[in-house]
Amino acid sequence: MKNELTTEEINEHDQAIKGGRTMNQIKCPNCGEVFTIDDAGYLAIAAQVKNNEFAMQVDARVEEKVAAIKAHYAAEHQLDGVKHKEEIVKLNEQLNVLYGKLERQNAETELAVTKAKLAKEEEIEKLKGFYEAELQKKDFAIDYYKDLKISLSTKMIGESLEQYCLNKFNEVRPMAFPNAYFEKDNEVVDHNKADFVYRDYTDDKLEYISIIFEMKHEADDTKVKQKNEQFFAKLDKERKEKGVEYAVLVSTLEADNDYYNAGIVDVSHRYDKMFVVRPQNFLTIISILRNAAKQNIADRRALREVQERNVDVVALETELVQFQQDFATNVDRADKFFDSAIEQVNKSIAALEKTRDNLLSSKKQLGVANNKAEALTMRKLLKNSPSLKQEYKETKKN
Repeated sequence: MKNELTTEEINEHDQAIKGGRTMNQIKCPNCGEVFTIDDAGYLAIAAQVKNNEFAMQVDARVEEKVAAIKAHYAAEHQLDGVKHKEEIVKLNEQLNVLYGKLERQNAETELAVTKAKLAKEEEIEKLKGFYEAELQKKDFAIDYYKDLKISLSTKMIGESLEQYCLNKFNEVRPMAFPNAYFEKDNEVVDHNKADFVYRDYTDDKLEYISIIFEMKHEADDTKVKQKNEQFFAKLDKERKEKGVEYAVLVSTLEADNDYYNAGIVDVSHRYDKMFVVRPQNFLTIISILRNAAKQNIADRRALREVQERNVDVVALETELVQFQQDFATNVDRADKFFDSAIEQVNKSIAALEKTRDNLLSSKKQLGVANNKAEALTMRKLLKNSPSLKQEYKETKKN
């Protein structure tokens, strides 16, 4: 037969199976293509091929023996029937031995296939557990994003993220934050102002914590995606300029970033006392910072008392300095007025002296004029006017 396996090949193949030696590549006898299969598949195919080949060889040998016996019987009509029966019995015994060996080989093959299958199943279970854990993480992330979108969509229809946070705070303000201030930031510093400012006070009006908030929301269909860190520097500057203790960025930006999706992210390693939170953690960060600040209220109260005493001393010093400045200003003004008055007096004296000199000159001129008047006579007047002198004489005569 063309595909008949020799006994040596069968035994060698049996030893290969028992010894754990396997082949991973199979060549198709029709097309010549070589393909690779795993151990379990190879063992199953090998068992089928071996069993079929073995059965075919057994049948072929039986048929061959039977044919040989028939031929021998036909050629040697003298063979005894008993001998024929003995030969048949021997052949049957050989056949039974071969079938037994085949069954043992089948059992060994099935055992090997079962072991390989169990190993593969165990490996598959491990991989299944790993991927199920990964899938669970992804499902958790998906649920988180769904909750986030619900909180930022269905609850925020027609309202902004700022209004959403304000409403959330006002819902718990009476019970959780009775002394707190949380309003829009109206203080413009250097052309900038934040979204909200939170301040909380004790019953005696001592401020023990302050937080500045910036809200940033981005829709899913936004083409140009922004980063949270783009707003850190501006927020930190506003916190310092307005004298606020903490800065918090409430953000929906970078929705696929696991770092920010942790909920509350401390970025103080880059900017002092700054946090980034998702909207659902907005009230949580206030509570955490507020509870931490409450532990320092006694220190803050003592500091305020010291500051108030210092304020009194400073106020007294300020009033004294102000009095000295005002007194110096008044003295300076009085000195200027005095100098001006002296100058005016000097000017008046100079004018009076000039007037006196003018009056004395006028008096002297009047004396000269008087002397001249007294020395004037009709004779002197008419001395050079003979006609008037004659007329004067006639007038005097009449």
